[in-house]
Amino acid sequence: MALVPGRPVRSHLWTRCLIFICIIVPILVYFMAADTVPHPTQVQTSKTMLWAVPQVQLPDAINRLFDRWPSSARAEVEEMIEEYPVMMFSMTSCKWCTKAKEVLARQRITYAYLELDEDPQGAAFSRALEHMTEQTTVPNIFVNGQHLGGYMELLNAARSGQLKRMLRADSERR
Repeated sequence: MALVPGRPVRSHLWTRCLIFICIIVPILVYFMAADTVPHPTQVQTSKTMLWAVPQVQLPDAINRLFDRWPSSARAEVEEMIEEYPVMMFSMTSCKWCTKAKEVLARQRITYAYLELDEDPQGAAFSRALEHMTEQTTVPNIFVNGQHLGGYMELLNAARSGQLKRMLRADSERR
């Protein structure tokens, strides 16, 4: 094969990897997500015979796969949430995380935070948080062990005084 300037060289290995990632992996996830491997059912029409396979929603499939493996990340996340009255999971490049930190600072509330993009276990923590809260965005904020939400929920709670009441209620219990 002659090299042509400006034309990428493609190896057969790269093509096989691409086929595996794009075709085989989704099929494996689909069948691993079902409790049992679904058996196709025949649907007879006047001209052709079709095969109908039961549908599995991909987010549920991923959650079930996540549940199968014990995760120390989830235990660590739960420990952090319980240890600090206000715990925020954020990313350094997120402007909403920066704004949430500013809201807490203006309210003179002491908080702990973890930058998910700087922590070696950040991806695992992020998956654990998504599984626990069904929130895929940051900031992900907890007050007294309860999930508050993101920036807008924090801002609304701060403006309404609910945030201070939540923290006061916890200090009275202790």
